Amino acid sequence: MAHCQSWIAACLLVGRDDDHEVSCQAAIWANNHDTAIRRLAEHLEKQGYRILWVDECQPAEHYPTEHARPLLSVSAATPIVLSLELEEVNSSRAAEFLTIRTTSATLPLDAQLGKWPRKSVPDALTEDLFGQPAPSQLEHTHYGQAGDVAALKTYTILDAAKASGLADLIETSQLPNRSLFKGEAAKEYRDAAPYLVELDITKDFTRLLFTHLPDQPDDLSSLHLWHRKVGLFVRSRASFDTVWSHCRKFTKLQNTSGKWYYFRFWEPGNATILEHHKTDSASPFVAVWHDPIVHSVIILREDENVFIRPVLDRHRKKGPVRLRSVDLEAAGDMRRAGFIKKVTRALKKDHPSLLRFADKTRIADLYQQGRSQNYSVELASYNFIRANLLAQSKGVSFPDLERQVDPCLELSPLVRSKQIWNHLKDNLRSQTT
Repeated sequence: MAHCQSWIAACLLVGRDDDHEVSCQAAIWANNHDTAIRRLAEHLEKQGYRILWVDECQPAEHYPTEHARPLLSVSAATPIVLSLELEEVNSSRAAEFLTIRTTSATLPLDAQLGKWPRKSVPDALTEDLFGQPAPSQLEHTHYGQAGDVAALKTYTILDAAKASGLADLIETSQLPNRSLFKGEAAKEYRDAAPYLVELDITKDFTRLLFTHLPDQPDDLSSLHLWHRKVGLFVRSRASFDTVWSHCRKFTKLQNTSGKWYYFRFWEPGNATILEHHKTDSASPFVAVWHDPIVHSVIILREDENVFIRPVLDRHRKKGPVRLRSVDLEAAGDMRRAGFIKKVTRALKKDHPSLLRFADKTRIADLYQQGRSQNYSVELASYNFIRANLLAQSKGVSFPDLERQVDPCLELSPLVRSKQIWNHLKDNLRSQTT
């Protein structure tokens, strides 16, 4: 049996009457993780609190010393110590329909050469993605008695457009999977559709999602997918069909005038929108996750991990979910910020010399300028931006180049942008030979 030691956890708690929330740190004298959580829950229940979140419960020796110091007095004689610095959340503020926490970004798996068995998920994510926490009281209510509450399953929503050949990899994964599109749309957009996949920690496809091999080509999807940020993860006790049906309801939404839009709720960048809209009961970004079948959502970004849970005792207004102007603006801002970041990375990799002519503001201005001239497809926009920067570096007018390449502006913006870029490169090459 493992020896007892101090386990330390950061907690978000709620009062028995759900009238206020508090965050605190706790130290628990226990011999393993599960025992520590159970003892903490029992202790807090006696004080009128229940746990909403427990973050990074780990032995004190692994915890940052500056955070653990106030709690190191825990022992067999004093089995639980709570931090006295409780941060009470003002109960008069707007109700939050989602709780959101973040942690530092996780390092992906490498080739794991010479290791056996190989891991399928980084250690730091295993518990959140494949652990089996005890069902909450609300889950008991929703699913029935204790014996009827199913184990948590791990689903991922993957965007096939984010990686070459991803649709093929999904279909041959030997995992339950299905496009969130139906009928002709599923066929026509097969390589650009969102897919629901139920993950198994023992399968190679799962390992693929968490692996990055920097020495291999970025687009070699059969070896690694981590860096492509192809989707997000959903934990649920519901069946595959139930989760699929729920997610499908949000793939297309109407605005207040009845116009239909594809709603890309699976984009990792939506985490920023959720942080700002988590008190907005009418937000479709909130509605998709504020549902009893959703236990948690995990979004793995380049700079942080984002963990989302619905606050199901906050009653959201029922009724049709509509895309309002504020939602469309938020989605547009998110896409723009993500694309500008992507362009900056591409320029740094492909044309580092051009970056001296462009900061983030200049790239954003060119992005807007290009869109106003119908260079809106991503590749057309990238060609427009880098061609403008190269023309600027050579003292050439971009509009003049347009007239040279396409005098009547009859070509599509994508074809025209390619020809302008190639024209600039060819001229530059001829000047240096």
